[in-house]
Amino acid sequence: MTFTLLEGIDGRKMSSSWGNVININDAPNDIYGKTMGVLDYLIGKYLLLCTRLALTEVKEIEKKIQVGLLNPRDAKALLAKELVRMYHGDKAAMAAEEYFEKVHRSGSVPEDIKSLPLAKFSSGSNRLLRLIMAMGAATSMSEARRKTDQGGVKINGQQFKKYDYEFKSGDIIQVGPLKWIKLK
Repeated sequence: MTFTLLEGIDGRKMSSSWGNVININDAPNDIYGKTMGVLDYLIGKYLLLCTRLALTEVKEIEKKIQVGLLNPRDAKALLAKELVRMYHGDKAAMAAEEYFEKVHRSGSVPEDIKSLPLAKFSSGSNRLLRLIMAMGAATSMSEARRKTDQGGVKINGQQFKKYDYEFKSGDIIQVGPLKWIKLK
């Protein structure tokens, strides 16, 4: 048997180690957020292979994108909502959409972010890099350093590119679009 290959959200072969997969057991907000990162040219393929939408409906969506009647961002939102609905239900799909709009479109801080104790990161070197690893946003110091150097780290809403920082209680750290932590 042969099947159509479904690429990862970045267009490469799907791989957990590359972080370009959407797992069905991911949290609704994660499924929605990752789906919004799908490359535009993959939208039709994801709609066809990953949802229960009829082939005619998928073709219609693809046609609307091609002629400019449908923004790819809106098509991704439809895909994201459908994926969350399939695995977590209608309520979770609506909540994930609202969360995405609030956090990613309007730039608000999520209400349900996890906390880490400030004491673990108040002394020593490379405090920021150790924090990035502790929050699960990197698996090594070099990966944490890369994310910092590339501008993927924000502290209290401001981009930060240094490896050491004098943390204080209440600091909110964001790594990439999906990883948030608050120090207490």
